[in-house]
Amino acid sequence: MTAPEAPEMPKKDTARRRMMIGTASVVVAALAIGIGVYAYDSDDDDSGSSRAGGKSGSEWIEESFFAQVPKDGVFETHRGNLPLARFPSGIAKFTEPKLQKAFALGGKLRDKNGKVVGFSTEIEEVLPETDFASGKMMTHTVWTLFFPGRGSLVLDQIENSTKVATKVFKPAFASKKPWVGKLKANTTAGPRKDGRGTILGGTGAFAGIRGSGVEIADLKRFDPATGGLEGVFELRFRYKLPKR
Repeated sequence: MTAPEAPEMPKKDTARRRMMIGTASVVVAALAIGIGVYAYDSDDDDSGSSRAGGKSGSEWIEESFFAQVPKDGVFETHRGNLPLARFPSGIAKFTEPKLQKAFALGGKLRDKNGKVVGFSTEIEEVLPETDFASGKMMTHTVWTLFFPGRGSLVLDQIENSTKVATKVFKPAFASKKPWVGKLKANTTAGPRKDGRGTILGGTGAFAGIRGSGVEIADLKRFDPATGGLEGVFELRFRYKLPKR
């Protein structure tokens, strides 16, 4: 879920910067490979009957993938002036002007049974309406999910992480103690009119895909001293594939 920034923030405002970063960490994963087949879904009505699985046909398919934080994290980077650590050692910083509001991370993906089935990367940009002081957090996110031997898909979404920022990050920074509890939040807020993200396209078994997706954060702990977050993040898709 989302991104960094704060070059204009004074050093003494560390708490505010860390809240922003914490918000940026609320989800792990997606953007690394290009797509071969583009299939824009627009606002197709995908509210009809559905089934689990990934076979082609006329019905809508529902399928979710998960990332356990921090266990599944593989890399993370940003401008370099933020409290959240960049890893692994030596990873490039986002120092260029066009990248200073960007945050990227990547990690493993699991199926509903907890088995690792792929890798995903996420890149985000903090949107102008974001207000760190009030806890409003809006970002534009692009996910790419890659499943060796199966294919890949790309999800475009607008995220509203305000609930996470106000219920988890702000209280933690105010108390200067780790937040421990349970908070589940659907952070996707578009760009579709129904508030869901749009699947832009896919390759391999996902070629010709159309549909939508949402990102769901299930949080358990946040440490304001380190920006460390614990929980499970889900990408829940609803899609159709062309008949083969």
